[in-house]
Amino acid sequence: MPAAIAGRPLAVGFWAGHVDDLVETGRLGPTQAEAFGLLCLIYADCVELGEQLAREGWVTATDKGQAISPVARVLRDSRRDFVSLARDFGLTAASSARIPQEADHGQTEGDEEDAVLAKLSIRR
Repeated sequence: MPAAIAGRPLAVGFWAGHVDDLVETGRLGPTQAEAFGLLCLIYADCVELGEQLAREGWVTATDKGQAISPVARVLRDSRRDFVSLARDFGLTAASSARIPQEADHGQTEGDEEDAVLAKLSIRR
């Protein structure tokens, strides 16, 4: 876990909730840890901004009348960033379907098929 997220409980929780599955499926390795850490921080930002927005409201008074809250704009941008980066780890429905769910462990296509057939008690 990158040190940058250690002090953010929401980010740590997101990391803990996803890291095992991502590593197991080959979507997260040591070289992607910092990027996934950033995704965890963005997640925490989204939750915290959502809570702030719930307290303060979506609309704010200005000298020219009412306008969308600056917090709402930052939340919108953070959500976009989250979805964009989440795609890289297969954490959206569409990207999950495109990214292989298991790391290649040196099996050939025939080995994989044999394993499936063996589970079904069918032999070639």
